[in-house]
Amino acid sequence: MSELLPTNAQKKDVLNYNEIYKTSYFSYALYQNNSNEVSNNFFHSHDEYEFLIPLNTMPLLVCDKTNMIGEVGYCYPINPYVEHGVEFSLGKSNLISIKVSVDYIEKIKIKFGKAFDYFFTKFLVSKKLNDYFEEFINAYHANDVEKIDKTIFSICCIFVEDGMVYENDYKQVDIKYTRGIKKMLVYINEHYKNRHLTIDYISKLSGYSVAYFTKAFKSYMNETPIMYLNKLRISEAKILLKDKNKSLSEVAKTVGYSNLSTFTEAFKRITGMTPSTYVDNYIK
Repeated sequence: MSELLPTNAQKKDVLNYNEIYKTSYFSYALYQNNSNEVSNNFFHSHDEYEFLIPLNTMPLLVCDKTNMIGEVGYCYPINPYVEHGVEFSLGKSNLISIKVSVDYIEKIKIKFGKAFDYFFTKFLVSKKLNDYFEEFINAYHANDVEKIDKTIFSICCIFVEDGMVYENDYKQVDIKYTRGIKKMLVYINEHYKNRHLTIDYISKLSGYSVAYFTKAFKSYMNETPIMYLNKLRISEAKILLKDKNKSLSEVAKTVGYSNLSTFTEAFKRITGMTPSTYVDNYIK
């Protein structure tokens, strides 16, 4: 049975590194960047599995030389020894980082018949997983070591069961198309709430034709610019949906949609469910 040990260790190469709740095989950390400025990049690798859960939208996560948007409501698994981090941070960036030893995850992989599988794609953070996180935190504050061990095991089982699928989101960047795209990412991040923002307008700002800009953007982000814009809006909408005092129409307009039907259509296309279904099944 493990003993949970809090530590105030600070990592000089990570901005606003908060506290870690740590055992020999599991750690839970919160990283916060509350500056609205663009911050410098940070890359690292380690010999544990890591699970990143954005609490705010992360406009540019990097994993194994692949760029992606870190969407609220998803968990991003990182395999051991894979370089990952953020190329640059746009505005507020808050996320939970959970690291689990290889031996611990490997035993669970065997339990689920996935001994030779690895993580290659994001997965939804279910309400059940959120419940286990809450149990874990409550057990920590109560210093209930036996309960802590049980909830850690349950959390890691869900990581393996939900996260080990055969889709592969990790497609490396074609660097010949990167010129100017970072600047446009910053612009989209700053203006996504403007319902009149169009890809035609962004293309003109970039100095490229719409066709070339779309090709360059997709090569850099593995997303078309319109899909990136919608994912950014929907990710922010998930945060607002936690506020029971806000109507769906208010949420839609706040994140840049002109009406509820357009918002609902985009939400369903990206998440596979309506906003109401998401609230009922995933909001905690």
